[in-house]
Amino acid sequence: MKENGVLKHIKDYCERVISDRVFIWRQNTQGTFIMAKNTYAFHGLPGVPDLVGMTYKGQFLGIEVKRTGAKGQQRPAQKEFEKKCKAFNGIYILTDDLDDFILQLKAVIK
Repeated sequence: MKENGVLKHIKDYCERVISDRVFIWRQNTQGTFIMAKNTYAFHGLPGVPDLVGMTYKGQFLGIEVKRTGAKGQQRPAQKEFEKKCKAFNGIYILTDDLDDFILQLKAVIK
């Protein structure tokens, strides 16, 4: 399944099934092409996960979604964000499947 499909399943699950446990939103970090400079200007913090939010206990939650079978393919900025998130006691989930996401989330949210 493509990344957008996996992301939609996870977002729907969070909003419809566990909305009393987590509050999430889509965090787009994209570039804008600047014709005069023939380059892109990127907006947002590099490496921010696809979905961000918080748990019912106020803990940061970052969910990086990959296409099915590509779970281990993070860019360096994403790995660095994951490291910082965990260092500050945040929850960071890297997943490529709804079932895998549910298992990881249940392990950290009681």
